[in-house]
Amino acid sequence: LGTVPSLIIPGANGVTIQDSTAILEYLHDEHGGRIWPSDHSARTKVRAASVLAEGLMTNTVSWYLETQRKAPSAEWLSEFLENLDRT
Repeated sequence: LGTVPSLIIPGANGVTIQDSTAILEYLHDEHGGRIWPSDHSARTKVRAASVLAEGLMTNTVSWYLETQRKAPSAEWLSEFLENLDRT
């Protein structure tokens, strides 16, 4: 896909984890549970913020790439900004 983050796990014979959420889960488990809060309510809020941030970054990269085209789609850019305002 070209936009999916990947983590190559050291010492695991080239095993790769793709997707931000999967990478964060791996790091949380691998490094003593230091990524997500232990409190259920706090963890739910942090994970929700993480999903929102990932979505915003994915869409921001798409917006940037669209603006770099020789003829960016004004309709697409306008729709992007409307969606961002609703977020």
